[in-house]
Amino acid sequence: MSEYFSSCSLPAERRPLPPDAVEARLSRWWRGLFPERKLLGQSRFYQTLQALESDYAECSEAELKTKLQDAKSAEHLLQRFIILQRLAGKKFAGRRHRPVSEIKPMFELWRAYLIYHGQAVSGYQCEWETGLAAAALALEGTPVHLVYADSESLQQAKNNLAFFFNELDLSTGFVDKETPASKRREQYRSAICFCLAQELVFDYLRDRLQLGDMTQALRLQAEVLYRETPRIQKLNLPGLHVALVADIDRLLMDAARAPLEITGDSENNSSRGITRARLSYPGFFRRYKQLGGYGDLSGLEFELWEVYRLGVIRPKEKQTADATKHRLHVYRHEADKWSALLAKIKYCREAQRPVCLSVETQDAAEKIKSSLTEENIAFEINASYREAQMMQGSANLPVNLLLSDRGVSLPEQACLLFVEYHSPRVRRRREAMVGSVLDCETVFSFIALDEQRLNVIVGHHSGLRLLVVLLGKLINPDSKIGNYFSHRLLYLADKISEGLQAKVRRKLLRQEIQQGKKLSFAGTGE
Repeated sequence: MSEYFSSCSLPAERRPLPPDAVEARLSRWWRGLFPERKLLGQSRFYQTLQALESDYAECSEAELKTKLQDAKSAEHLLQRFIILQRLAGKKFAGRRHRPVSEIKPMFELWRAYLIYHGQAVSGYQCEWETGLAAAALALEGTPVHLVYADSESLQQAKNNLAFFFNELDLSTGFVDKETPASKRREQYRSAICFCLAQELVFDYLRDRLQLGDMTQALRLQAEVLYRETPRIQKLNLPGLHVALVADIDRLLMDAARAPLEITGDSENNSSRGITRARLSYPGFFRRYKQLGGYGDLSGLEFELWEVYRLGVIRPKEKQTADATKHRLHVYRHEADKWSALLAKIKYCREAQRPVCLSVETQDAAEKIKSSLTEENIAFEINASYREAQMMQGSANLPVNLLLSDRGVSLPEQACLLFVEYHSPRVRRRREAMVGSVLDCETVFSFIALDEQRLNVIVGHHSGLRLLVVLLGKLINPDSKIGNYFSHRLLYLADKISEGLQAKVRRKLLRQEIQQGKKLSFAGTGE
């Protein structure tokens, strides 16, 4: 039992106390001068790998596995990364979804090295690098949670990475909405567990309710001596050690504005309808001993450090020309916007160009569905284009409604159309995800000055209200000066939207910290 107790941790809030802007800025500046962990610089990292690479170039698979067993200590980290990538190159050879890049293997290892050390890497498509970091941590004996925001991303990551982890003799677990409660405890005790974020938080809340207000480690160990079924054996989670989060901006930022709740479901049903446990994503992920991951983190560096003490690093990479052209169309009335949008869809279909419509709100989704049905235009929801359809011709492809951030593979000459005002990070994510496999030639945004989402943002800024009045009454949006002011409108709306969301997140976090004992766990405390 002693081995189990050593791995079971119930961490209190190890991460920062109530967010304080001055303290966070000073601590971030101090960390820049004296980092907790001395990381190798990118140039030095490349030089070290190149010096070590020749030692493993001619090794067979069996020899690589033998050397991997000898390189489990922290002192042999770089050797372990090289061996893991060499093994991946052999194991994934010939597989359709090979996560090993032939072009920039050193850059992949650099990003994996940063994630391994608890850093947030700014960028998309870092699934393989996260898997490398998870394997390196698991080989040292550290349990790892790979956390995803939606079931599609979770299943895709499992399909791409679980095969490699199993080849390394690392046990893998999988927890989503369909995982029965009786099997979750076993899944969480795997070396690497693929977790759906929502289910992970709910399982933590259930464990906290099971423990009540008696969470002392000595008491829990003593219960083994006098209880037939001690509480510690009923817990799902063995502890919160390392979490590697995919799409940090989506999960830790966009989804952090509302808490998750467990309402009354007690045995005597006396608390029916009463919140028994409540916790937000920031309140939960702050409890991990180490965080890491990737996402679109531009503009979030300060908030991630303030809330999670999570450092953000932008790995330097040779910049390539961006083939995506984003064009903005602003209309005075919403009816004009929908008419122009339908005309654009018909034009693209006549030109045999596939169309993907990005929708964020339910009202806009219902509106576009009814409009396409009236025009007898076939559509699918979050559908991936199959290769057979692509080969037959793009005219046979239905219009794709993209209702989530799940990526789709668009063929060349495709159009991505935003049918409403999107939050800036959602817009950047969907542009990058759609254009990541095959470059999307053009991206269009259709915005009406009187649409509800934009009016909510405009109401918080007097200068933005004046700009909307100018565009709506005095300036033609189709003119050059109108086009300039339209882009300024979108830029300012993005800034205000980001500020409003950050304010909501900070307010919720302060409430949880100040009222945690009463609000989070029905008086049981932490």
